[in-house]
Amino acid sequence: MKIEDLTQRLQIDAYVNNVEGPQQNRQQDVQQRQDAAPDRVEFSTGSRLMQRVADVMKVEEPGRAEMVEALKQQVQQGTYAAEPGGVADAMMRDLLKELG
Repeated sequence: MKIEDLTQRLQIDAYVNNVEGPQQNRQQDVQQRQDAAPDRVEFSTGSRLMQRVADVMKVEEPGRAEMVEALKQQVQQGTYAAEPGGVADAMMRDLLKELG
């Protein structure tokens, strides 16, 4: 008789653990999530560089709008003549300036 009682008790315990176990695990998971460090975001070096480029592009140089307008008028009138050597020099200066 005692063997049957022991077997029955083991079955009941196994059932109770199966029912209560997942519920306790869920409560522990919730508690662990609450105790965990808050979420955070880290931006990559590339994205920070792109943001700096965008910020620099937003800054308008003094007198640039007038210069662009004058060039537009020259192009429309057909009087604009680009100097290839000057353009290449300016491009190289800008490139060297960016590379530091």
